[in-house]
Amino acid sequence: MNCYYHPAVVALGNCKSCHKGLCLECAADVGKGLACKGSCEEDVKKLNHLIDQNISLGGASKALVSGARRVYLGNGIFYLTLGLLFLVAGLSMTFLSSEGIAAGLLPIIFGLLILIFGGFYLRRGLAIPAKSD
Repeated sequence: MNCYYHPAVVALGNCKSCHKGLCLECAADVGKGLACKGSCEEDVKKLNHLIDQNISLGGASKALVSGARRVYLGNGIFYLTLGLLFLVAGLSMTFLSSEGIAAGLLPIIFGLLILIFGGFYLRRGLAIPAKSD
């Protein structure tokens, strides 16, 4: 690959921001990456800072993952309970009413849909690791 700015010169690397090939004359070493001199240096410094910040969040990101797991599991249990309530209400309406299945059909359908929804939440929560190491 050749330098973007000097097509006759072989590039020694790519800019971390715009990914253009850079020769020795056009490259600025900004630590942990190269940047186009005069145009991308600040962007690459900001990008490096963002990466360093993300790495230093180790404990905080574990707490976020743990919190997401709790939220998904809690929502899953809530929706499963709500779905069961609708299902029981619909079934009791069906058996206690003289109209038969027509009386409880809508709550039964809602209950089944909410149960499915709760199952997806529960499954998603269980897919998140309990402890992120």
